[in-house]
Amino acid sequence: MHEIRVAMGLPSTPPAAPVVPEPVVPPPPFAFGVELLATDASNSTAAPALPVTVATDASRFNFVSVMRAITTGLTNKTLDQAAIPSALAKVGIPSLPMLASRPELIATFAECLGVEL
Repeated sequence: MHEIRVAMGLPSTPPAAPVVPEPVVPPPPFAFGVELLATDASNSTAAPALPVTVATDASRFNFVSVMRAITTGLTNKTLDQAAIPSALAKVGIPSLPMLASRPELIATFAECLGVEL
């Protein structure tokens, strides 16, 4: 190969390989109101550990708590699924996922639904 380069008038050493940037690491997953901790703190590429959200009495009226109450009610058959759209209409929300963006209505929704948070 060296002889061919010299015969063509090219430098005898090949050009340096291009620098490839490191891949971007996506942020850690999270859930509504609950932040997950990084599992391996010794790994230098891992995201730093995030604080864990601790539930207090004031934060019990959140979307996660109402979803837990709905799931428990449906599982125990103490709640009818047909009651959910009716309770949503009473608080003026068109769908259950949209309730997450209106935390001030969660306590009223739970009361209309008849579940305890």
